[in-house]
Amino acid sequence: MKLSDDPPNSPEPCSCTKGSMIFKERIPQDELKEMAKRRAKELQQHKVRTTSVLSELLFAAPNSPLRYPIQGFTVQPLIATSIPGDGRSKLTIEANSLIKLNYMLARVSYTSKIYHIHTGDLVYFKFEKHEAVFPITIKQPQLPVLYDMGTDINSHVTITTKTFLRYPNLNTLIRSIRSFYSNITIIIADDSFETQKINGNNIQHYIMPPAQGWFTGRNLAISQVTTKYFLWVDDDFVFTKDTKIEELVRIMEANPELDVRFTPLGVEYYCHLLDVGTGK
Repeated sequence: MKLSDDPPNSPEPCSCTKGSMIFKERIPQDELKEMAKRRAKELQQHKVRTTSVLSELLFAAPNSPLRYPIQGFTVQPLIATSIPGDGRSKLTIEANSLIKLNYMLARVSYTSKIYHIHTGDLVYFKFEKHEAVFPITIKQPQLPVLYDMGTDINSHVTITTKTFLRYPNLNTLIRSIRSFYSNITIIIADDSFETQKINGNNIQHYIMPPAQGWFTGRNLAISQVTTKYFLWVDDDFVFTKDTKIEELVRIMEANPELDVRFTPLGVEYYCHLLDVGTGK
């Protein structure tokens, strides 16, 4: 922590070099407005997924001259940040005879000394018989990944599968998909010993070394997905008139905190994925 008359440093606005192209100026205005609406919706869903009540900034009740944050105070590594108090960017002690102390406390900022992408610290301070301690979360802000969902199912979902020596089944699957979704992208990971060429529009067929296994093929197929959602199917599945990918997307969009929807043997399940790095 340090005392300074200068406000904490804030990132400077970015600027483009001479001759740079501003992409939004190249997009027709009607399309740009619709795109902006979709991005705003995506950002709101990102916030729902990544924040909770534990992210809210809370303050200790004023039962002492000290008022300080007890939850939700987050700073970036190595960046000076004002410590908030009473909803403003200063920590205030209410005492009529301590004007100078208040003046100094209003200029206290916190800066971590060791870079760590996600850690924390405890701040202690004392005034006469009153002591206070509060936690600080130190982490880099998570940049939102915003997908442009477009206006049809083809820009929402990619179908992925893994095949091994079952080309008749695979071709049956593709024909059934094309009966209902003629332009949706299909990604195939193939580790057969003797491969066959898979023809068709919007089909990505990746040939792997033989017999690499289901998990390796799954990872390859998913790594090539560029849409917000993907639908994983086995190569012996068949689409019917009751297969409604739109319904899956509708449910996922209405519940952005969900990560996975799967349906084994006709029973629907919904779940969250565990972030191993943070335990959230």
